[in-house]
Amino acid sequence: DLAFDHFGLAWGPHIGLPWLCGELLILATLLALVRYRERLPLASVGLYSPVASDFTLGVAAYLFIMVLMIAIPPISSLIYQGFAGGLSKGFEPLAPGVFTDLRAIPLWLAIAIVVAAGITTELAVHGYGIERLQLLTGSVVAGATAALVLDLLAHLPIWGLSYTIMFAPVQIGLIALYLWKRRLMPCIVANVLMGLSGFLILSLQATNLPAGEHLVKGRDLFLNGQSEASIK
Repeated sequence: DLAFDHFGLAWGPHIGLPWLCGELLILATLLALVRYRERLPLASVGLYSPVASDFTLGVAAYLFIMVLMIAIPPISSLIYQGFAGGLSKGFEPLAPGVFTDLRAIPLWLAIAIVVAAGITTELAVHGYGIERLQLLTGSVVAGATAALVLDLLAHLPIWGLSYTIMFAPVQIGLIALYLWKRRLMPCIVANVLMGLSGFLILSLQATNLPAGEHLVKGRDLFLNGQSEASIK
């Protein structure tokens, strides 16, 4: 998000592939940093060989976080509006234009981005971020708090203050999950499932795209890989 804002990149279907490549580049850089610069095992950032319990715990964490989100009135209202076809009246004002543009990314690319971003985010924020900040501060609480603050600040340029604050409890939940098990895979599973849920809501959404006056279902954009320009 910070990179997009800094370089003035516009959102839209054309941003999908650069976004995916950026996530993969960050992921590769972090892994290389741990293994070849720091000469530490991947276990030092919570990466272990996956076991069945990782996926079970990840799904359970996802369900818990979804319940938590529904229990927060502002978020539950937005989720309801999204499934009811009124996402433009819900999430859209928090980050004008971003959700509309995300709907135009083809389905296969959207799924790839969700998976790559989920892995990269969890590694950067919870695996590497918490572990290294804990070493610097000498405190688990201080390290986790610093990682949370940095993560929220990274979302501000594009997503805005309201959206960032509203979803802080989700980030806190993922941090708690990591600190409990010190395994990154459950957090990755939960993060990816939440991302896929978000795109599902977008795909069910029907709204007027700002660039045109046609009523378009995001599901059609996903399946056909259409851009805003193609539906004007």
